[in-house]
Amino acid sequence: MTTQKIEINPNELRTLLIYSFRYALGRKTYASQETVELILKYWDFLEEQDIDLILKDIITAIAEQNYGMEMDLAQWQRLLIKGRDRCRFDVDKVIADAAKEKGFQEYRKAGSTLKLKEYTDE
Repeated sequence: MTTQKIEINPNELRTLLIYSFRYALGRKTYASQETVELILKYWDFLEEQDIDLILKDIITAIAEQNYGMEMDLAQWQRLLIKGRDRCRFDVDKVIADAAKEKGFQEYRKAGSTLKLKEYTDE
């Protein structure tokens, strides 16, 4: 393995992060945790539209119970929490709408984490 340094422009980095994310989301593999770690490491290179895309994809995957293994859920929630302040939409509203559309579960903010609970009309 070479130790040579490489240069990558920010747009290429963003593209690779999005491709890695879309590959890992929903798979039952260690790639989920590694992908989340990479995205968090290079978070500041992501633009708002990248963050919007990532969060909407995560919300959809969770609502459809297609996020991978149970241990992956906590990893994806890390990105939801991190992105909450930089995205251009109300994360909690989109989560509640997705849950209501599916009719069986909802995510609610509980302290610094999101918790899965049965959906009820309140």
